[in-house]
Amino acid sequence: MAVLRSHRRALAGLVVVAIVAAFVVGLLQGGNGVERPSSVPTLAQAQAAVADAPPTLARVYADGPRVLELDLPGVRSWLRGLRGRPVVINSWYPDCAPCREEFPLLRRAAADHGSQVAFVGLIRNGSDADVTEFLRGEPTVYPHVRDRGDRLARELQAGQSYPSTIVLDARGRVATVYSGAFPSLERLERVLRDYAGVTPRRAASETAAAGPTTTSGEGR
Repeated sequence: MAVLRSHRRALAGLVVVAIVAAFVVGLLQGGNGVERPSSVPTLAQAQAAVADAPPTLARVYADGPRVLELDLPGVRSWLRGLRGRPVVINSWYPDCAPCREEFPLLRRAAADHGSQVAFVGLIRNGSDADVTEFLRGEPTVYPHVRDRGDRLARELQAGQSYPSTIVLDARGRVATVYSGAFPSLERLERVLRDYAGVTPRRAASETAAAGPTTTSGEGR
């Protein structure tokens, strides 16, 4: 009986270890419960939703979803050109599972609020081929820039969390940094309202253009 009890205790210990290991793996792979939006606009729908954007923002979205070939001084100059409008900068890289989970939220938010605020992606790692492949599956209405060596991320106080989202105010100053994936569209919109001054998202943007919507799935 003593041997049997010992075996049972050992088995129970192994079960606990397995559960903890599965939990940790889930966290590392980004299984952190990002609530997906009910619909994610196609690129054409997002472009239609921001068609009435002011000229400064329209120039931003004319480049989406390309990766702009800018060095660090070029990115700084590009951001200075957006002064007068809040800017939402999402830092990410293609192999980051939470980043992938969060992308549909950003695509939805950019379509809903892109006429009020500029969105841009900040790529902090990953090969050109991996970035291109990922954006082909998750096309954004906004463009992206490379941050080689994390120099811009450091300037923007982005930290080492992936993803992270930096909101610049209309003067180009860091208003807030949200570390990690947004858990829901509502949480993202609350940050946009509080720090970028956006108004509630437009119901009309849900059906901004004809055609199918994607319901992708995979995200401080």
